[in-house]
Amino acid sequence: MLSVNLLTGFGNAPTLAQSKKLSLEEACRQLRYDFLIKSACNIGSNIIALGHTEDDQTETILLNLIRGSGLNGLTGMKPLTLRHGRESENQIWLFRPLLDIKHSETIACCKENGLSPITDQSNTNTKFIRNRIRAHIIPELKKVNPSINQAFKKLSKSLELDRRFIEDTSRAIFEETTSVNANSISLDKGVLFHIDPALQNRILQMAFMKLTKSHSSISFYHLQKMKEVIKTTAACSITLPRGIVFCSSNQECILYRVATLPHEQQVLQNPSNLPIPGTLPYGQWIFTTSIEQDLKSVHNMDPSRCAVLDYDTVG
Repeated sequence: MLSVNLLTGFGNAPTLAQSKKLSLEEACRQLRYDFLIKSACNIGSNIIALGHTEDDQTETILLNLIRGSGLNGLTGMKPLTLRHGRESENQIWLFRPLLDIKHSETIACCKENGLSPITDQSNTNTKFIRNRIRAHIIPELKKVNPSINQAFKKLSKSLELDRRFIEDTSRAIFEETTSVNANSISLDKGVLFHIDPALQNRILQMAFMKLTKSHSSISFYHLQKMKEVIKTTAACSITLPRGIVFCSSNQECILYRVATLPHEQQVLQNPSNLPIPGTLPYGQWIFTTSIEQDLKSVHNMDPSRCAVLDYDTVG
């Protein structure tokens, strides 16, 4: 017998799903990873070994394909992934040593060694989309191509080369053209406007993930909205998930956290000069100004977040 400590935990998936507007499946996934990362931190470990197999990889890629994922999703799970704890700055590595091993091989190995693996009963519940893929879609695909796992593995490795090139190129641009603060990230609007859309997407994702300290990238819908903001010449802003706002001025785009303090605590004590046009970070706020010749350009602005002043009167 192995002398191995067993750590257990509990979580309320329905409550998390409702509060974060997640599917029950995704809520369970978040609770599992949060528990594993917290446990690793508590025992002083920085590596978590996971049991995902070749079959799980095929399911993951197919699930991401159905959802309309980009390169990140279509490359599937990585053998080694860096994650950050939600409640600390600890860096945790997720290690997946079985990605080239079939699920049937793991079952055979257990049988040979007299082990009785425990099966999660929810794995057979077809109300979850992954289970429907496993039970219905993959068997049909195997009728077309019996080596479907190998086909998806080739797809993953091919796309990973493209993903890595775009990632490295985008990261170099990101590090050269952004200014990162605790509650905001400023990006050079001119650089963003002129680079390839694929690099635009990746840089915007990097900024969002860095500010939110999240491993989850932003949706295609929100990326498109952010790129529309980049194209505008007038100052404007949009609201993103996780309490983030993306705003644009003449020269820069800024992601910042929505103020969380009560209004009575958000008193601005020290006066500052407001550049016109320009952007001024002030406490938990960011003020963006522009000069507009035509009032039609301000009709789409949010009246709760903007003010229109007569330049001749105040200037």
